[in-house]
Amino acid sequence: MLCMSYDRIDTTQPLAEILWADDEIDLLRPHILFLSAKGYRVTPVRSGNDAITAITAGSPRFDLVFLDENMPGLSGLDTLDKIKALTPNTPIALITKSDDEQIMDIAVGNRIADYLIKPVNPSQILLSIKKVLHSDRLITETDSRRSREHYLSLNGSIDKADSIEDWQKIYRILAESSVSLDSTQSDTATIFNSIIDRANNAFFRFVRHNYGHWISAREYGDNPIMSPDVLDRTALPLIRQEKRPVFLLLDNLTLSQWIIAKSIFTSRFNISDETLYTAILPTSTQYCRNAILSGLMPLDIASRFPELWVNEKSSSGKNLAEETMLRDWADRRQLKDRTISYIHTTDTASIRLLSRSFRETAASTDDLTVIIVNFTDMLSHSVTDNPILREIAPDDAAFRSIFLSWLSHSPLRKLIENIADARRPIVVTTDHGSIKVTNPVRISAGRDSTSAMRYKIGRNISFPPKQTFEMQRPHQFRIPAGISSSCVIAGRRDFLLYPNDFNRYAGMYAGTYQHGGISMQEMILPLVTLVPK
Repeated sequence: MLCMSYDRIDTTQPLAEILWADDEIDLLRPHILFLSAKGYRVTPVRSGNDAITAITAGSPRFDLVFLDENMPGLSGLDTLDKIKALTPNTPIALITKSDDEQIMDIAVGNRIADYLIKPVNPSQILLSIKKVLHSDRLITETDSRRSREHYLSLNGSIDKADSIEDWQKIYRILAESSVSLDSTQSDTATIFNSIIDRANNAFFRFVRHNYGHWISAREYGDNPIMSPDVLDRTALPLIRQEKRPVFLLLDNLTLSQWIIAKSIFTSRFNISDETLYTAILPTSTQYCRNAILSGLMPLDIASRFPELWVNEKSSSGKNLAEETMLRDWADRRQLKDRTISYIHTTDTASIRLLSRSFRETAASTDDLTVIIVNFTDMLSHSVTDNPILREIAPDDAAFRSIFLSWLSHSPLRKLIENIADARRPIVVTTDHGSIKVTNPVRISAGRDSTSAMRYKIGRNISFPPKQTFEMQRPHQFRIPAGISSSCVIAGRRDFLLYPNDFNRYAGMYAGTYQHGGISMQEMILPLVTLVPK
């Protein structure tokens, strides 16, 4: 191995150790000096055998190897094979005079880090180093700068937001930014978590001030799109156009989860309409999903189906009459002559069976197929109940990762493909989202009060007024409740606990995912129509 005086310019802490093998290494002296001035330490050698010797020596440990393809003796490609065998994780950049496609194919097949064609100038070499060794840091720094710009911009938007449309725009930006930061370990994620919390504080005040107006405005059609409007907005026009839509409701899906799931759908579908809607309060399955499938507010459901609406204190299931409500919705929309299927999947086996039916029959006779998938909701409850899962999913990024892994490998993905093969449009939405709660709030109430942690319905409820939204007359908000009852709803990351064993339950449920309250994650939800490609 031949080393020259200029070859190893000492730096106390070099940015990287680089091995450069080229039989014309003398001609590359300007390049080596240039890199040395930039803080890199370069070890030059004149042959493949010298490169192997330098690596075998073990000191220094090289961060990157530049390898000339056309060297006498041991060729560049042969040297590449030997280096890969010795140190498979060391990145190698191949430098060649040839643009021969076969050489390129061999190099790419050997997982080279970069491919450069001579003549190369010092700036090209520096760019290659930055791309191979520093891209993650540079991307993170760029993302951090952009995120800080977003931060300043969003702060102003939050202060000015005075409509649900404003809040939808803000939350979409925050959700997309959060997803883009899932793979980074920078402090930018912390910045965005703080702004999401700040936004939720303002959103809570906004909803508390405006929700009553939205409910009263429903009589005149002057409200934002809310849970009872979802079917009318999406499925109904498609049915009347003879499009035979599939309505897929993924229980407890947040906007950020939809963002990462979108690519699975768009591999076989084009998006024809993508909007956001606002869930009703409380943001729990009993209220929201029944409202979606009936097209009615909960109080109207209870009045229309007194025998079917289940009191919250009952141990019976709260969503067992969904099919009846769906068919009643269809009758009220003059769809009595249309065939409607309702399918509530409870596990992967039922999804697999449903997928097979779409493949074999294409569900060709249905004018509307409604499919309920509960996985995300079950996952959030499992994280609450299982300490191991709580460790696996300590934050939103990890929770999203688990969700995406399941979706990518579950029968639901095949079901989506089979729906596309059946040439049926699909509406994807959810009934509510969830939020990771962190702050326990002490509340007292009568024995008839509900046990949910993001809202309470009952009598004699005592609560901190600044931390909750009180509906003194739930009927005015179209919520069925007993005489003298009120409804109290938590916001932000609060969860409501009774005084008995307060500290024990506070420790048990802090850091779990809950729903029923007021937050962007729970209330601002995806509503997407897709058509087969």
